[in-house]
Amino acid sequence: MLYIAIELAQEFDLENYLEYTQGFKELHALQLFLQLLKGIKAIHQSGFADRDIKVSNILIGQDLKLKISDLGLAAPLNGCSYSNERHDIRNTECK
Repeated sequence: MLYIAIELAQEFDLENYLEYTQGFKELHALQLFLQLLKGIKAIHQSGFADRDIKVSNILIGQDLKLKISDLGLAAPLNGCSYSNERHDIRNTECK
């Protein structure tokens, strides 16, 4: 029997958080953006591309820490073919 344990997400998603707070100051936005970049970097270093980053897939906890959720469209980076010479991950076809 296989068990999968996941953390219970009691956070807002970033979309609802933005609606609830009516936005936030530039410094706070920069701090959140840097967290997001670190999360994306961690996913890439694990050998995957998320391919579905959007505000509704970014959770924000009471401690204001971001978590990337819904990796259903993630694909291995080594299984991707790039459609341009610059290896732009936005234009990938992954199997």
